[in-house]
Amino acid sequence: MIDSYTIALFTAILLQAMLRATIAVEHRIAVVCGSLRQPGPFQLQAAIAALHAQAPSAEDTDWIQITALYTALLPTWPSPSARIAHAVAIGMADGPDAGLALLDHLAVDHGNARLLAGRGHLLERAGRFDEATIAFEAAAGSAQHPREAERLRRRARDAATRH
Repeated sequence: MIDSYTIALFTAILLQAMLRATIAVEHRIAVVCGSLRQPGPFQLQAAIAALHAQAPSAEDTDWIQITALYTALLPTWPSPSARIAHAVAIGMADGPDAGLALLDHLAVDHGNARLLAGRGHLLERAGRFDEATIAFEAAAGSAQHPREAERLRRRARDAATRH
């Protein structure tokens, strides 16, 4: 009979193998994208995903490269989500105030949960916890899915306790 420790260990080993395989595939996609002279929007998005997947944490993410990839993506894929992600990437690379300045000038609905969550994230990184709490609460109120709303409410509670 297999005990719970063995099952947990096997599950952890399996998940690590799956993660390594996923990172290897995403790395290969990024290599292929890099070899193209003019990568299209899907290749650029794959390269962004690969950089995120390779980084062990947000702090270790190559935000300068991600910003460059979003800059290349926006002329062919100027969606509100891409513009918001670009602003947040700039905020991560150049400091939260740089990203907030871009978010303030985006011509998207100010009730957009992603925009509000991005503002909350950058406000929190800037140490403006009261404003971050308000932004996360507004994002939760605009969220389309209950799980997303709960995650954003949790972020609001966390920001509120960081004074």
